[in-house]
Amino acid sequence: MVSRRPALAVALALLLALSGCGALGGSQPETPPGVEDGRLADADALLAAHAAQLNGTGFRSELTLNATARQRLGGELRNYPVDRQQVVVVEAGGTPYQFRTLNRQAGASFEAWANDTRQYTRVTTGERVRYAAGAPATVSTLAGVDRLDEHLAAAEYRVTDTEVRNGLRLYTLESETVTDALSAMPNRTTGVEEYGSTLVVDSEGRIRAMRVEATYRIGGEQAGFTLGYTLETVGGIETERPSWVRAAAGGDDPAMALAAGARSAEQ
Repeated sequence: MVSRRPALAVALALLLALSGCGALGGSQPETPPGVEDGRLADADALLAAHAAQLNGTGFRSELTLNATARQRLGGELRNYPVDRQQVVVVEAGGTPYQFRTLNRQAGASFEAWANDTRQYTRVTTGERVRYAAGAPATVSTLAGVDRLDEHLAAAEYRVTDTEVRNGLRLYTLESETVTDALSAMPNRTTGVEEYGSTLVVDSEGRIRAMRVEATYRIGGEQAGFTLGYTLETVGGIETERPSWVRAAAGGDDPAMALAAGARSAEQ
């Protein structure tokens, strides 16, 4: 798949620069950024608007993932189940923020809290606890852009429904022609047999929900993939510095990035 990172970075920088001038506020546009003629024509524009809007207001989101991954365990390549939940809470402006990733199959949790200069992390596996400190995550990482981008690139999307809920116009888009579903599956996937995705977007470009279901082949076995993303709250967000940050503040290791924490068991 051709990388869209440079174009997305430019679009996001422009939207962030304009957001303070009211370019993303006021009257709502007729359709979300990137949506034209009933189709998602520019995924970069949609993702940039999603991140810029959430950076301006703050938000709480939840992502769940159930899949089968494959990696070398005990010197042998093996399949293993992935059952993960991640909750992200970010104040307006991008910091402070905190998130927690639970890897139920591994019995591990990955927690982070950050101000505008440092991110502190705590990784708990069984009775073992490790701390680290480093640079804060970017707004696009916190908004889940990398994870959402994988699935926007996996298929073409068309608008299948619109509705107004609590004064907000929402657009439902469903996947059509599959273009690159293989790259959205766990590493070492050999083929995708079925792929379907639905997302709900508001008129300002915030991705309110996404649901992905697929079947694929990995390690000679058929596996199921389910991903759910929900933007639970927009605005009015407050975080609280956890007590464990005091212990992590002495660390000098590179921060473990949010996206890496979300995907670590898949590598």
